[in-house]
Amino acid sequence: MLATLEILLPVFGLIFAGFACRRSGVLGPNSASELNRFVVWLALPALLFDTMAHATWRQLYQPAFVATFSIACVSVFVLILTTRLLSGQHLADASVDAIAASYPNTGYIGFPLGMIAFGQASLTPTTIATILVACVLFALAIVLIEVGLQTERTPHKLGLKVLGSLARNPLIVSPIAGVLFASLHVAMPASAETFLKLLAGAASPCALVSLGLFLAEKRPSGAGAGAGAGAGAGAGAGAGAGAGAGAGAGAGAGAGAGAGAGAGAGAGAGAGAGAGAGAGAGAGAGAGAGAGAGAGAGAGAGAGAGAGAGAGAGAGTGGVSLLLTGVKLLVQPALTWWLAARVFGLSSMLVEMAVVLAALPTGTGPFMLAEFYRREAHITSRTILLSTVGSVVTLSLLLLVMGHRT
Repeated sequence: MLATLEILLPVFGLIFAGFACRRSGVLGPNSASELNRFVVWLALPALLFDTMAHATWRQLYQPAFVATFSIACVSVFVLILTTRLLSGQHLADASVDAIAASYPNTGYIGFPLGMIAFGQASLTPTTIATILVACVLFALAIVLIEVGLQTERTPHKLGLKVLGSLARNPLIVSPIAGVLFASLHVAMPASAETFLKLLAGAASPCALVSLGLFLAEKRPSGAGAGAGAGAGAGAGAGAGAGAGAGAGAGAGAGAGAGAGAGAGAGAGAGAGAGAGAGAGAGAGAGAGAGAGAGAGAGAGAGAGAGAGAGAGAGAGTGGVSLLLTGVKLLVQPALTWWLAARVFGLSSMLVEMAVVLAALPTGTGPFMLAEFYRREAHITSRTILLSTVGSVVTLSLLLLVMGHRT
């Protein structure tokens, strides 16, 4: 047990340090985004490039590991996507939920945890896993979200949009560049080697502190579904929430049906508007010292509702986040173990690496996607928080079962 704590304490200690610095005001409101930019655009790409540039072909050629990790991630993605669609969720929202349940934080937590638990041998598998997560899951989610929102109606434009998004991702470009450099079989200049090592050395601690800063950010309970707009081919929904002396507004529009909800609490006000396609109805309610107003109009069926409540809008999002967290921390690593050990027969080291990487909490990538499309950001951010906290227990038990020693 002591050996397990020696592995996890440095990792989660740095996450807590970032959390504490933000909550105490030592680091300001822009610290999370700025440090995250440094990690994504400089430190982590340097680590990925350096790892792949020094890897041998034998280390890189891991078809069974690639198949294991890819199938496990995609299977969990499809499971949650199907479950959410059957519960009546919009395709775009279901896709964001699916990536939140299947996207392990290999880049920020995987590298430092792997180095402590497995040593240098962990770098190549972790890099491969990071590429797979960034390429496969992100591409799949973007395609489904775009199809759901129908922003790109032609397949070739959608394909170009996805390829463009992947080509601009430094976490994909840098390891590919590293492989290309390795294929040249030329020695890297000593100064360049030192530059990469110094920059790569900052990746893990800065990534973990950045994650702590992200988790410390206080977001409105309606974030993501909130102060924004949602549009869908058949149905669209938007929700806004305001608390204390704040106000929230949401708008939703759909070709067949639209719904909007707003909530205000304390001395705040909430307003919701929904527009559909035939007849409209609106209702408003306020509680405490707050007021809520709702309006609906259209030419099919539209409804808008506003309600003032202490906890804000979006009842049931906590349950969804718990579901996604449970699948991420329990189902995904179990499926990965079965594929790695029983189906593909990987070596014991690669089995353990694959399972630990799959058991990592949800990364921040899905939240960035949710923020960009203004879909399910509240559920995604809550899932990241819950899975990160929960992984302290699940990873401890996993490493204890594996019997790892530092």
